[in-house]
Amino acid sequence: MCEDFFSSSNLVLAKNFQANISAFSHIPAEELYIFPAALPEPDSAGPVSPQGPVPDPFSFAFSKVKPTQLSGGTVKVVDTTTFAVAKTIAAA
Repeated sequence: MCEDFFSSSNLVLAKNFQANISAFSHIPAEELYIFPAALPEPDSAGPVSPQGPVPDPFSFAFSKVKPTQLSGGTVKVVDTTTFAVAKTIAAA
């Protein structure tokens, strides 16, 4: 949306937002981003929750499940034994 916002004419924006065209006169025509800023350091630490880490994460890497070898091939099973937050679902 950001690029569309900058490429739209002030007249179109004023009509779309039902505002006076002067409300959009401060928007630069050549900017690609609304809030230009310096990039963070590549190894900067992420935010830390004051409550601490989540005991059971809500993301799961299915590709890292060890396959079980059976006579007809292999199967990867995900259920509450491998993915603790999956209380009512399973996948194979």
